[in-house]
Amino acid sequence: MATKKSTEKTKVQIFNERLEYCRSQKWIINLSGKEYMTLKGLTWWAHDDGLTRLVVSSVFEDHDKGKFIFRAEAAGLKMIAGEYREIYVADEGDATSTNVGGMVRHHMRRMAQSRAIGRALRLYTGCGITCSEELGGDDSNDELAAQPQAKKKSQATKGQRQGKQLPWLNEGTKAWKEACQQLADQTITLSELMEEWGINTKSQEILQTIYDTGKIPVDKKAAKPWLNKGPEWIKICQRVQAREIKPESLKSQYRISKKFFSELETIYETQKALITKSPNTEIEFDHEDEVKIKPHRKPSREDRWDATKPMDHDDVPF
Repeated sequence: MATKKSTEKTKVQIFNERLEYCRSQKWIINLSGKEYMTLKGLTWWAHDDGLTRLVVSSVFEDHDKGKFIFRAEAAGLKMIAGEYREIYVADEGDATSTNVGGMVRHHMRRMAQSRAIGRALRLYTGCGITCSEELGGDDSNDELAAQPQAKKKSQATKGQRQGKQLPWLNEGTKAWKEACQQLADQTITLSELMEEWGINTKSQEILQTIYDTGKIPVDKKAAKPWLNKGPEWIKICQRVQAREIKPESLKSQYRISKKFFSELETIYETQKALITKSPNTEIEFDHEDEVKIKPHRKPSREDRWDATKPMDHDDVPF
């Protein structure tokens, strides 16, 4: 009886030693006051506890609906009652669009595998701490409700922990284009990029997709040129005045400001060109309100005042 008690005490000591080692290696993370075990920590624990075989197989896959279920089987030799015995455990893990976060929505198949492995290793090791990979996106239990706060904490970089405010990485800027190119070339990871920039959740999803696919999506809005007043503007006004095109159809070709779009609508409705003079052109209208453009004429020599010639008081240009 004394031998049995000492054996149980040794098991508890070994369990606590492994638990503390996982904490020291930061394989156990704290989210809103609750501890969660990472898959890396469970894998080490299982191998240290005699794991010899781990098999993962697909149970159900629906790529169209975004639902995946995998089964993980773990086996190994564990010391039980003074002798080694073979232990076999199995469990399943699922991933759908409703129980994963936005960052892993494009990787649900691998997430289902990770969850199956995590649940099977928890049974094998006897560790009752929930695996961090099992945290979902839209579930309503208390553990998953703490996930948004956990994301914010995980996004706090070294610079922020030291009291420094990181600059935000905004879409369309020069820094954004350089970051997209680096991620497409896979010369930098998203986590390394977040150490230098503050990135919101939507931008993180875009950047992660660029890193996974190696392709930079084309911004169709930025590719369209601005419609400014000039020769092209005059031609468009003529076509709008003749009702050959509608102002609304120009939005697919140009980026138009509200002021210019309002002018085009007025031209289309009244069939009259609302064009003002520019420094380099003179605008004339004939009796049919058609636009004619002629280059601006420089003053001739006769138009200039000659100081050498006598002139009347009324002719003095001042």
